[in-house]
Amino acid sequence: MNESSVSPETILSFLSGGGATGALIRDYDWASSPIGAPEGWPASLKTLVSVMLSSSQPMFVAWGASRTLIYNEQYAQIMADKHPEALGGDFLEVWHEIRADLSPIVERTYSGEPVQMDDIMLVMQRRGYPEETHFSFFYSPIRDDRGTTVGLFCACTEITGQIEAERQAERERARQRLMLKQMPGFVALLVGPNHCFEYVNDAYREIAGERNYEGRTVREVFPEIENQGYFEFLDKVYATGESYSAHAAPVLLAGEAEPRYVDFLYEPVRDDSGAVTGIFVGGYEVTEQVRTRARLEESEERVRSEAERVRLALDAGAIVGTWVWAVQEDRFIADERFARSFALDPELCRKGLPLDMVTASIHPEDVDRVSDAIEKALQGGGAYSCEYRVRQTDGEYRWVEANGLVELDANGTAQRFPGVLIDIEEERKARIERDRSAAMLAAFIEAVPGVVYAKDRQGRMLVANRGATELIGKPPQEYLGKTDAEFLENTAQGEAVMANDRAVMESGVLRQIEETVHRPDGSPAIWLSTKSPWRDTDGSVIGLVGSSLDITARKEAEAALEASREELRRLNASLEERVKEAIKEREDALALLHEARKVETLGQLTGGVAHDFNNLLTPIMSGLDILSRRHSDDEKSHRIIAGGLQASERAKTLVQRLLAFARRQTLLPKDTDVCALARDMRELLERTLGPQIEFRLETQDAGCAALVDPNQLELAVLNLAVNARDAMPDGGTLTISVDTVTVTPSAPHDTLDSGDYVRVSVIDTGTGMDAETLSHAIEPFFTTKEVGHGTGLGLSMVHGLAAQSGGALSVRSVQGQGTTAEIWLPFAPCQTKPDPVQNADIPLPEKTKKVLLVDDEALIRMSVADNLIELGYEVVEAGSAAEALEHVSSGIVPDLLVTDHMMPGMTGAQLASELRGVMPELPILMITGYADLKPEQASGLVVLAKPFRMAELGRRVAELLDGRQSIGTPA
Repeated sequence: MNESSVSPETILSFLSGGGATGALIRDYDWASSPIGAPEGWPASLKTLVSVMLSSSQPMFVAWGASRTLIYNEQYAQIMADKHPEALGGDFLEVWHEIRADLSPIVERTYSGEPVQMDDIMLVMQRRGYPEETHFSFFYSPIRDDRGTTVGLFCACTEITGQIEAERQAERERARQRLMLKQMPGFVALLVGPNHCFEYVNDAYREIAGERNYEGRTVREVFPEIENQGYFEFLDKVYATGESYSAHAAPVLLAGEAEPRYVDFLYEPVRDDSGAVTGIFVGGYEVTEQVRTRARLEESEERVRSEAERVRLALDAGAIVGTWVWAVQEDRFIADERFARSFALDPELCRKGLPLDMVTASIHPEDVDRVSDAIEKALQGGGAYSCEYRVRQTDGEYRWVEANGLVELDANGTAQRFPGVLIDIEEERKARIERDRSAAMLAAFIEAVPGVVYAKDRQGRMLVANRGATELIGKPPQEYLGKTDAEFLENTAQGEAVMANDRAVMESGVLRQIEETVHRPDGSPAIWLSTKSPWRDTDGSVIGLVGSSLDITARKEAEAALEASREELRRLNASLEERVKEAIKEREDALALLHEARKVETLGQLTGGVAHDFNNLLTPIMSGLDILSRRHSDDEKSHRIIAGGLQASERAKTLVQRLLAFARRQTLLPKDTDVCALARDMRELLERTLGPQIEFRLETQDAGCAALVDPNQLELAVLNLAVNARDAMPDGGTLTISVDTVTVTPSAPHDTLDSGDYVRVSVIDTGTGMDAETLSHAIEPFFTTKEVGHGTGLGLSMVHGLAAQSGGALSVRSVQGQGTTAEIWLPFAPCQTKPDPVQNADIPLPEKTKKVLLVDDEALIRMSVADNLIELGYEVVEAGSAAEALEHVSSGIVPDLLVTDHMMPGMTGAQLASELRGVMPELPILMITGYADLKPEQASGLVVLAKPFRMAELGRRVAELLDGRQSIGTPA
């Protein structure tokens, strides 16, 4: 007894869709292939091909000993020139150039072992030349009715571009470091509010000396400049985000009798959100210029104009020309270097020429800006500075910076205008390249999957990706620049993490460490962290980089295994017989653990697929409902649409079974009299079983209430009864009994805790199952029936219902003697009255109501919006919670919110909480693909499970707007 035979066979509908590749599959002569015509394919192969053709992820199936290849449109793109000839071929022959790489993996999968690889490098020849590629994939074995592996299924993703991007980013970072190191001026990068050194170039070390810079604060490295104002300037730049520059600023370093002089700039460094994360320090030492200027100013015999030109040249450094402009005479005198820079005659520049002749060499796009700057300086006097492009002798333009000083007479009229010219072409290129590299580095770090971070020598967080933000549970501005002890709620845990970090940085050796850090919700978690020392170009450790993986579930399983081993060691001191007994118990426990893990893995796979099917069915059913209303007078159209709706309902039933196995179906649990339910089913069961089966029903008169969804329980009992009937082809006896059982330490159950339970037993006298078949009985798609006589989901659905209801499914069978299946459900002390039958008519609003509809799936959002509009509502759509909040902020006042739950950024439950803060009385309808809402999230909300019909949606919306819908339970 393994499954229900409720749904009939659909012959070729599983080959629908799939784009151009799907069409090739439908036209292919499969009858001449090793796997035969599609009509005879096993149910599991049909299901996988259907899933594959409707998926947007690259997938393929290799079937049978011939490894016959079937793939979807997305995988065809990966195959490039090998498509379409590869269709129906031997998988290993198609990829003959990498057969040596793939054969071991295929052999492992065909032996029944799933294989997953996050990054495999393969040298393919899919476009006529060798090509290095990288893939992430999961190979899953496919079994037949007897549990034998007959093929493999693969979902894969090509990550070649990602790998190349990572390599390019690393080369870019190295190039950027080299560029900063080779800059002629001094450069330093400071991070965090305490201004920790992240990088200094050689010019900086030449000025300030060899010190231990990286990872230490400015105050720690330069204690001698306390009270010289530099610390205060840094604090102000970081706090205000405004840059600061100084000219010829004195600084007295330790061990020096006289101060040095520097021109410097403090420029704030910001992250993507605009928050200041550090400070860029750059400049030149101008000590000699300042001292020379002081000496020159003492000499009164120098020609005044020459002295001014020398002083300005010394102040600026790296000059390419000097000038003095006699403003009232319009006589512009410049040196030979200035003449070369402006492509002018040096002799004319020496004698003097009008300003218009000079500015004629300036780029046309810069002329107006330069003229405005000159006019402003002439009006007010004082300093002048302007960057622009000037034409060279070869006709090319080059960026320069002009700095000067306008002198006014007593009447405020400009008389003399001396200045210097600086070549800044390379500086501008470096500035642009630096900004581009910084943006690329930030984007790369954010794109890295998982939990990735980097810390400085003091343990302060410098860089972290989105995964780290989710783990910490705080926005980046609340933890960047801080240590784990500062931003983690549990300070002791933070200190422990920092101790591990220090050990890695001090030893300089990569380590894998298990660390305990609580999740944002407070639950404890164990993380496997891989931490590596972060070194500068000289090899000195300046911090660490790391990644972390949540291994809590694995550790719990290991702890359970260790407990079992400890019990075994204790029993070793006892008699030999007790040792044997303990060993057997341990082996049984391991077998149960293995089986539970296998079922859980299958549940996750089927639950995910079923959830996607629910999302696909929602717009299909919605669209058919609208067409049905609009074509009710067209008998032929109405018949076609009705057929589509009937098929959709059958697909919905199949999805519910998948979700039941995955424990993700939307249940409506209530106190249910299971004895009364069984008695009410007698007539249905007798009719279903037929005259050859003797049916017996044994129930108590009262006291057998359980907390369960009665509709799902009826379906589960019916499935078990049908399976029992099929196991008795020559007739027999089927007994259904309902009783109450108490589980105690002295009378334990394999998986249930102590307590009171209602037990529903379905007992047949049929063919039974051997141990091997029984071990696979509840696996999805596993069946002992002929092709087309069942889905293989019957026992899987019953198992999921029992587990999700807080109970269990137990199956015992002996080949030739029959099978007993028991559904154990938690006992309920009281019973509630059944729900009243709802009016089948769709209520329409008396006046137009405004509905705010939120769903990140555009297709679902469009179909639900069409339904609501069809029912007479005004709909405002939003593709995310953030967009919905923007609508409300802009003045839109909805009468009702209809929102999906699982959305990127902010869930539907979180959106509901936000809107309830500003609109406490707003009715809210939550639509979801499976029961993923926690009780506290569903509080105050009405939940409608996908897929749904227009009538269901219309009734729920009307009831919410009328205030008749009870809150807090699924609709």
